[in-house]
Amino acid sequence: MESTKGLSAAASAVWAIMAPRLWNASPVLLRAFYERLQAWREGAVLNVLADTGIPVDMWHEILAYLPEEDLSRLAQVNPILHEVVELLRPPGKLKPTTRASLSDDFVRTIYTQSELDESLGERRRLKFAPGDGSSLTIWSGRPHLYGPGRLSAVTGGWVEAHRDAHITTVVDGEVIADNHTTITTVEGGVVYASKQVVITIVNGGEVYIIGQAIITGVTGGQINAGGQVTIGTMADGNLSAQEQATITTMAGGMADIFHTATITHMTGGTVNASGQAAITHVTGGTVNAAGQTTVTAASGDAHIIASDNAQVTISANADVHVDAYGHSVINAYGGTVNVHSPNVTVNSEGGTVRRTV
Repeated sequence: MESTKGLSAAASAVWAIMAPRLWNASPVLLRAFYERLQAWREGAVLNVLADTGIPVDMWHEILAYLPEEDLSRLAQVNPILHEVVELLRPPGKLKPTTRASLSDDFVRTIYTQSELDESLGERRRLKFAPGDGSSLTIWSGRPHLYGPGRLSAVTGGWVEAHRDAHITTVVDGEVIADNHTTITTVEGGVVYASKQVVITIVNGGEVYIIGQAIITGVTGGQINAGGQVTIGTMADGNLSAQEQATITTMAGGMADIFHTATITHMTGGTVNASGQAAITHVTGGTVNAAGQTTVTAASGDAHIIASDNAQVTISANADVHVDAYGHSVINAYGGTVNVHSPNVTVNSEGGTVRRTV
């Protein structure tokens, strides 16, 4: 896409509005329009339509690609462009309006950082969607963000993300995300995610996530998960999961799981499990299993501390070490069981049992 370098201020403003709409729709028309804009000199006075140097038929063709909001933005660049939009707008399109007269539920489309910066400072709370091809950062304010355009970053402020919004990186600030919002990376700040939000990577910050939301990977930060949340792979960081939250693979970090939260496969890290939590397969790391926690299969060199009414099954030929307390039940087909309470039940069919009581 052509650069705005060398264009006048007015031409640059027009280009910012036009280019994203025409880039894919009509690149030939866009190139011809750009060449006309290069003739606009800084400080030149545009008094009548002919002063723009753009034929009427080209204006007609270009304006047909613009939604009503962009027509309104174009009309605010200067008086002659207001006249262009007033006279040449496509049939059925509303007359150009001012920003102040927009309805409360109107969602603007913003393409440039300068326009976003100005809008974040307005008294009316901003509702906007990033324009195609834009690279925008929210750094302050309390805006509402909508899709399908992609926001580059949130580095501050308090953002509500709705309706297919997409945020590339959250660095700081607070984000409340719902309704199919996608966040690529959380590096810092605080994110509150619900419904069908998808977060690709959490590497820092704090995330509070409920509903049917998904986190693909965790490499750092603090996660608080509930509802039917699914977490793909956890390599580091801290997790508190309850209700029906599911962690597919636990490879590192620290996880506290409660209620009926489950871990499918654990290869490392430390898990504190209670309630009716369940771990399907443990091959490494340390598990503190309390309440009615169930460990279906333990193998490798994992270390499990079982208490209360926890149930653990050790696979054959495993190097697993289990320290058993309370009324826990251990089914040992391999590994070593250290019994520390007279109420522990051990069903041994190949494991080594050592009693300290």
